[in-house]
Amino acid sequence: MEITVQSYTGLTVVVAQGLLNESTFSEIDEAIKRAPQDTRKQVWLEGTHIQHIQLTQTCLCTFIDKLLMLRKQGIPVVLFGARESTQRMLKLLQLDKLFRQVPTLEDAYLLLNKQPESTEAAVR
Repeated sequence: MEITVQSYTGLTVVVAQGLLNESTFSEIDEAIKRAPQDTRKQVWLEGTHIQHIQLTQTCLCTFIDKLLMLRKQGIPVVLFGARESTQRMLKLLQLDKLFRQVPTLEDAYLLLNKQPESTEAAVR
C-alpha cells in the first residue's frame, strides 16, 4: 500500500494505491489530520483490489463503513481503477452514487481541472 499526499491551492488530496486494509484507513486519517485546516480535502482510493479485500482480514462492510465515515466528515472519496465486477457490486448496494468513480488515476487528476462542485455533487 502506498499513500501519497498532494497539496494544491486550497486542496489536499490523499491518494492510496494498492491493496487496502485497516491500517490504510488509519494512515489516511493521519494524513487528513496533518493537512492544513483551511483546505478542502479529498481521498482517492485505488479500486483495483477491492474484490481481494478479504485477504487483508478486512470485510467489505468495514471498508464501506470507512468510506461512509469519510463522507460524513465532508471529505469526498474518488474510487479509481475499479473493475467492472466491483462497479456492479457498488451499484447493487446502491453505493455508486455516494462515491465518484473514474476509470484511472489520470482521470482523477483531470477532475482537479474542473470547477469545484458542491459537496453533494462532488461525492457522486
